[in-house]
Amino acid sequence: FTLDWVKGPNNIMPNLPSTENGLQLPMKPGLYSAVYERIYGKYKREIISVEYLQYELRKGCNDHDIWQAVRSIVFNSPQNDPDHLFDTIQAGVLNNLEEEESQTIIFVIGRKVTGDFHVPMNQISFGALISPSIHSDFHGDRPTSFRDRASSTEEYSVTKSWCGWGTLASPLFLSPLWSPGFLVNIRKPNLVSSYQEEVEQFGFVWQAQDRTPHGSILTIMKEQDEFPFLE
Repeated sequence: FTLDWVKGPNNIMPNLPSTENGLQLPMKPGLYSAVYERIYGKYKREIISVEYLQYELRKGCNDHDIWQAVRSIVFNSPQNDPDHLFDTIQAGVLNNLEEEESQTIIFVIGRKVTGDFHVPMNQISFGALISPSIHSDFHGDRPTSFRDRASSTEEYSVTKSWCGWGTLASPLFLSPLWSPGFLVNIRKPNLVSSYQEEVEQFGFVWQAQDRTPHGSILTIMKEQDEFPFLE
């Protein structure tokens, strides 16, 4: 086994963006589990650390260092970006800035706590732009439904989505690249309840031209609220 330190919930919480302007963060930061490819067998369920990153832009100010930080931290430069997703995000944000004196940029990233032989631990599995909302087709239509990787039959309706990017790589993390995708808000049947109600959950969808959009549903780990060593 390879062991390493990871950020716990208490270490992530201080970085929560301000919500004074009415912005609702889509999901709570912390530890989540998600099923990746079924080829991983009993190791297909992996642990993801979800955290937010915030940057401030001001009209007329030199923002070169800020965008360099975004490229380095959020987009894991020099990871390959064949679809120019960073450029699309930057152009969309700067277009919004033309109408405002300042702009707060909020990203969410999902970093692998446990990994697999394609994308190992500590690498970013996915990212998404939470704010501002950019007016862009972003490499395809937003998904209205998607199929969970944990099941080949269950399909869920998407109620909201945010432009994102997910890591794809060859075995041993060779030639990693960003692929277009979306962080999605879904409604899922509540299997615990005796009533026919739905619960809100989140997932990440990788866009694919040759099949139904597929992705991983993120399930928050309740253990992080129960055991102090996970803080």
